[in-house]
Amino acid sequence: MDMDLNHTHHNITSMVIATAEGQDKLSPYLTNNHGLMQIQSTLIEIMWCITGGTTILTNLGILLLMAYHRKLRQPPQAPYMISMFVGSFLSAVFYVLPRHINTKNSPMLLYPFTCSIMPYLGASFLVNLNFHICILTLNRYLSIEFPFRHLHYLSYKATACVLFCLWLLTAAIAALPLMTFVQYNGSICALNIIAKNENARLSQQIYLSVIFTCLLILPLACFLPCYARIFYIVNVHARRMQGETDSHGHQSSLNRRNIKAAKQIIILVTLFLICYLPFAIGFMILNVRPGLKYTNTEIHLIQLLRFIAFSYAAVNPILFALYTADIKITIKMYLNAISNLCCKRYPHHHSYQLSA
Repeated sequence: MDMDLNHTHHNITSMVIATAEGQDKLSPYLTNNHGLMQIQSTLIEIMWCITGGTTILTNLGILLLMAYHRKLRQPPQAPYMISMFVGSFLSAVFYVLPRHINTKNSPMLLYPFTCSIMPYLGASFLVNLNFHICILTLNRYLSIEFPFRHLHYLSYKATACVLFCLWLLTAAIAALPLMTFVQYNGSICALNIIAKNENARLSQQIYLSVIFTCLLILPLACFLPCYARIFYIVNVHARRMQGETDSHGHQSSLNRRNIKAAKQIIILVTLFLICYLPFAIGFMILNVRPGLKYTNTEIHLIQLLRFIAFSYAAVNPILFALYTADIKITIKMYLNAISNLCCKRYPHHHSYQLSA
C-alpha cells in the first residue's frame, strides 16, 4: 500500500532554458542533483533490503523452531502466533522486497497482474498483522481476567474459524479493487488505469479510507478498554502481593505470572502503536486531500512512516520469543549448545609466565 496508489509518478517541475549559455550554467547543478537522487534511492533500497531480509530471517527462524519442537505448537496461543509469523514472512517475500528493491527492473512489476495487486497487498498485510496482534492481546487478556474459563474461548474450532476468516479478509482486501472499481482487464497495470480514470481514483480514495479507518484504527481503538483493564489488573495484583504472606505462595505465584503477562502485553502493544499509528493517521490525512497533490516533504515523511510500520514485522518475532517462556528456553538451549560446541572446537589456550 503506497502513495503510488494515488499518483503513479512524482511530478517534477523543470525549467526550460532559453539560451545555450543558461543551460551550460545550470548543467552542473542538474548533474549534482541527479547524483544525489541516485545516492538517496540506493540508500532507501538498502534500508528496505535490510528490513525485508531481517523480516524473513526472524519469522522463518521462529517458524522452523516451532515446527521442529512440538511443545511450541501447543494451543492456545501457538496457532495464532504461527499464522502471524507466516503472514509477516509472506509480506516480506511478496511485498516489501519486490516493491522496494530494484523497482525499475523488478520481474514482479513487469507483469500487469502482479503490478496491479502488489500495492493492495501492502494494505492487506498491514490489516493481517494488526488483527493478529489484536487477537493475541485479547487472548492474553482473557487468560488474565478469566484464568479458568478462557480455554473455552480458545478451542480448536474457534481458532480455526477465526484464522480462516482473517486470511479470507486478507485476500479480499487485495483482490476486491481489481474486481470492482479498477476494472482490471489483464493487459494493463492497475496503476495506469487509476491514473487515467478520475472515478477509479475517487473510488480508491474511499476504499483506502474505509480500510484504514475500519480495519486498522478502529480495532486498535476498540481494544483500548482491554489495555486499560490490563493496566488496572497489574496495579491491583501488585498491591495485593505486597500484603501477602508466605502462606499464600500459590496465589502469590499466580499474581506474579499475571503481572508479568500484563506487562508483556503493554510493551508489545505500545511498540506496535508507535510503529503503526503514525503511518495510518498520516496516510489517512493525505489520502482524503482533494487533488491528491503532495509536497516533497510530505512524500518523504509518509515514506519514512511506512518504512517504520513495515519494520515492526522484523522485530515482532524477537519480542514474542523474549516474552514466550517455551520459545525463550528453547533458544537458550540452542545458544548454549552452540557455545559449548565452539568451546570444544576452539579451546582457550592459556600461557603462564613464572615469576622470579
